[in-house]
Amino acid sequence: MGVRQIAWLGLASALVSGCILDDNRCGENQVEIKNLFEGCGCAPNAVPNADGVGCALCGANEVATAGACTCAAGYSRAAEMAACLVAMDAGTPVDAGGSADSGGGKVVTP
Repeated sequence: MGVRQIAWLGLASALVSGCILDDNRCGENQVEIKNLFEGCGCAPNAVPNADGVGCALCGANEVATAGACTCAAGYSRAAEMAACLVAMDAGTPVDAGGSADSGGGKVVTP
């Protein structure tokens, strides 16, 4: 092998080892778990994606509960895939801009 080929081989092996030995093996919205096994799990306030690959962060006013994003305390949804909005005493959600009583929020009709 010539000097040039050895140089290319050295460069290629350095690039490959950099990918294999990458310190951040986990994907977006994941953290490394080292207690019982080495692997990745969902970061705080993130849930597994529907296809089981990777994790997605919960939205505004949502918390991760039992593998799903649910509305935080004091918030509710008008429909299944709707955003979590401030819940009024009567159970009618309003936007987070304020309560309907104070004039600062818009009442959302389910």
